[in-house]
Amino acid sequence: MTDSRQLIRRILEFVHRHSVAVIAATMLITALFGLSLLRLRVDPDVESLLSEVDKLTGGRGGPPTAEVEQNFFVLAAEAADPFTLEGLAALWRALQALERLPQFQPGVTPFNLVGFTRSGTRLGLQSLSPGGRAPESAEELRRFRDALSQSPTARNLVISADGTTLIAFFPVQRAENYTRLMQEIDEIIAPLKAHYRTHVTGSIPFMRTTESYLSRDLSRLLALAVVVILFTFYLGFRSLRAVLLPLSVVLVGTLWCLGFMALAGYPLSIMSVVIPPLVLALGSSYSIHVLNQYYREAGGGGAEEGSHWVIAAVAHVNRTILLAAVTTVAGL
Repeated sequence: MTDSRQLIRRILEFVHRHSVAVIAATMLITALFGLSLLRLRVDPDVESLLSEVDKLTGGRGGPPTAEVEQNFFVLAAEAADPFTLEGLAALWRALQALERLPQFQPGVTPFNLVGFTRSGTRLGLQSLSPGGRAPESAEELRRFRDALSQSPTARNLVISADGTTLIAFFPVQRAENYTRLMQEIDEIIAPLKAHYRTHVTGSIPFMRTTESYLSRDLSRLLALAVVVILFTFYLGFRSLRAVLLPLSVVLVGTLWCLGFMALAGYPLSIMSVVIPPLVLALGSSYSIHVLNQYYREAGGGGAEEGSHWVIAAVAHVNRTILLAAVTTVAGL
């Protein structure tokens, strides 16, 4: 027997002699990794998949220039007649509340867009809205409507060509939790639904949707992998023990994997969401090797006296399992 097989044998004998302590230690470590899952972040940012050059060029290729801000938020308020005193007042308050959010930066809105004015032979710049706010009288409302409708700068920027939609753009800083940020945005724009049909787009809604899909798809992929594993093991071994024990092993391995990601600071991204189902699927193959040898040894009456034949069965397939793990790692 080679030195490596003797070492494996000693390890297995140690585990066999102290099985209760080993199981208790495994459960303790699993519980610690389970608690660390509370720190597991979901990163829906697709920009993280780009190279550093692509991040600097906005994915256009070519030499890097300056860093491109990718996050933005767009709010559109649509109505048959968007120019009402009550509706514009509600829209102005909502836009002011959005700008007060920590992640939001000053944007371009119908109320702060400036246009050219003419005084004699001089040209000047002036806000198209009265004092950069919502109109407060019928006369201010008329001037505001005319200014937006006649301004070539405002058309198709903060007002649609048909005059039914008012639009606001905001650059937005990165957020730790896009779902929470989008909930705050929804609360702010909720009063607008009494006057407008609201539409949102941009990086923030996209990130929120991606974040929810990542969390939802992870649970679905894990559930699907567990069902496939249970069905396959039952067909192969027709034994409840041969189904539950391997499943517990791969579930513990998956929990350790996710827990380590949380402790190491690796977020769950669009790519890494497939890792837990892969651990379940690939880890189950090692259990098949062990179970095959286990039942082979058991069917032959046991290679050694007592329960030591289990050690012999596991030691017999350790090289096969090691080679399977190496080829899996090399393949990935």
